[in-house]
Amino acid sequence: MRMQHTIGLAGLGCITILGLSVTPHVAVSNEHGGLDHLPCPVIIAQVPFPCTQEQKENRSAGTGPSHRDYLDGARLVLLAPGKEPEVLVPNFHSAADPEISHDGQHVLFSGKPHESSAWNIYELDIANREVRQITRDLGDCRQPNYLPRQFMMVAVSSAAPSAGASTPSGQTEVEGKYTLRMIDEASMRIGFVRELSGTRCEGASLPISRLYSCRPDGSEVRQVTANLSQDLDPIVLPDGRFAYCAWRRNSLERGPLGWFSLHTVNTDGTDVMPICPNVGGGFKRMPVAAANGLLGKLVFVESDVGSWDGAGDLAAVDLRRPLVTYALLKRDDAYVYHSPGYFSPDKILVSRRPRDGSASHAVGILDIAGGTWDPLFDDPRYHDFHAKIVDPRTEPDGRSSVVDDREPLGTLYCLNVNISDRPDQEKIPPGVVRGVRILEGLPFGAEQGGSAGSTADLAAPVSATRRLLGEVPIFPDGSFQVRVPGGVPLEIQLVDKDGMNLRSCGWIWAQNRFYQGCIGCHEDRDLVPDNRMADALWKPAPTLMPPEDQRPTRDFLHDVWPLVVRDCGECHGPKGPHAPRLWQTSSNDPTASETAALEAFTALMDPGEQGWQDGRGRYVVPGHARLSRVIWHLAEENTANTWDGPLADQPAVPMKRPEGRYPSESLKVWIEWIDFGATWIATRRENR
Repeated sequence: MRMQHTIGLAGLGCITILGLSVTPHVAVSNEHGGLDHLPCPVIIAQVPFPCTQEQKENRSAGTGPSHRDYLDGARLVLLAPGKEPEVLVPNFHSAADPEISHDGQHVLFSGKPHESSAWNIYELDIANREVRQITRDLGDCRQPNYLPRQFMMVAVSSAAPSAGASTPSGQTEVEGKYTLRMIDEASMRIGFVRELSGTRCEGASLPISRLYSCRPDGSEVRQVTANLSQDLDPIVLPDGRFAYCAWRRNSLERGPLGWFSLHTVNTDGTDVMPICPNVGGGFKRMPVAAANGLLGKLVFVESDVGSWDGAGDLAAVDLRRPLVTYALLKRDDAYVYHSPGYFSPDKILVSRRPRDGSASHAVGILDIAGGTWDPLFDDPRYHDFHAKIVDPRTEPDGRSSVVDDREPLGTLYCLNVNISDRPDQEKIPPGVVRGVRILEGLPFGAEQGGSAGSTADLAAPVSATRRLLGEVPIFPDGSFQVRVPGGVPLEIQLVDKDGMNLRSCGWIWAQNRFYQGCIGCHEDRDLVPDNRMADALWKPAPTLMPPEDQRPTRDFLHDVWPLVVRDCGECHGPKGPHAPRLWQTSSNDPTASETAALEAFTALMDPGEQGWQDGRGRYVVPGHARLSRVIWHLAEENTANTWDGPLADQPAVPMKRPEGRYPSESLKVWIEWIDFGATWIATRRENR
């Protein structure tokens, strides 16, 4: 189908072109003179207005959309100066996520030839309209990027013959210690987002998605990130790193839904870093770099409540200091914004629609400094967004890498766990941390939960299963290092003398063969650490990679429920005299009754007055046994610490067992169950 191309606001009636009845679009005149005076073509994605997801709005407010939903049935349209808009790849059922090559001659896109097809990555030759498929048999793959050149740093033996200054293979010796091998043009890589079928995010019943890369022919597929919810909206920054948004829900401290935050990571998956954490809206999406060289702005969409398309206000940070330069860029009471794209160092292409959804998205040009939005293109029958200019651009800087997929292990290290950016009253005193617990995170299976799984979800937000890899000691200066499985989600927990979690991080990972380090525990990332050798680095790093069947986990049904029946039934069972009544269902063998177990789980996971919004239930605080009243009851003391605030001053209700204090081994099971996330049923198999 071809669409009428007009300048100005006239001619909004229905006309016939080539025998097809169509409603023309509106291309609005502005300082750029409309489409005919643009310096280069623009490619946009279009979805019929209103789209299916917009009509359904079948998710609770704030969940955030799955990036595959609203673009189902989308099409790509080329807007070329002096020409009528042209639908590209018209034989595809769906085509979206355009990304222009550095030379301006090709466009990557995600597409589905048929309605039942999986999303895959394709490349279109703009000149001859030839399309070739890149990804295959990986499930749904979306949001592609052209990645910069990569350099592989490979260690060579001192006994190895010298490669000389250079060799035909592209190797260059550096001081006789290393060989620098540049991957050639044919081996440059494509980045994309891949959904992991059969998995489920921590915050919603949506599949996990992560960043991946592959060769241009689709071979050598490599995982880049290892989140346990969704990683979306990747772009490549001028310095060659990814910027992307991540759905984070490793804990409940910011509510049961979690949040979308912005991060950067090298294209080999190393050195993930946050962008402007803990400021602005809770949902940050769709970043774009408006840069001149390495300087400029990173502009993104943000909101406090998720919507079907992820639209919201516009905010920005400086690329040079993204941690401390957050600023709200554009907020209108009447409009929300979507999918900003590069136009020039001081302007971006960005779509907007009425906040009330009464009309479709239109594409415009936003002046970053002045905040003015000039309309450029609008076809009222469609949402017009994901605009990209078709023009050559500077290839981002190449990135060096030591990641080697053949090496199964990576290394984590920390210079001093006592360094923190928290207020003094929240800092853990030196000497309290006795060790570091390393937990492996497993995806929650889409089919998981047992016969009562959906009811258990209502009792408490779903958490990923954590498996114990092991613990390592803290050195006197607060440092540690440890070798861990490469490329898997990990959580670091600082533990005290009783084995209770004191503080933990979000999901991190160490890529294969890479040394992933941090300065402290949530340190000020704008500061450089003291130049000294950490104690832990003087000794070989211990290895925590036990066999799969020797990585213990804890869940309520298998580990805690038998203890509840044995130790709590007399007082809190169906006939017990004390509140809370944990279960009502009578059975000759309660341990065999999943219904009774679910009743007890639901009672213990009572969310209290806040409804999990502060991450704390009435009796259980998932991830924090020391803050959980059920642990106070069993241990017969308040186990909170002075840096935990008012909670440390609240009284504990002791168990007062006639037999004496609660057995330490049983208490350890309770502590580990809560510190491991307080799950109903744990994933008992590897699924990543």
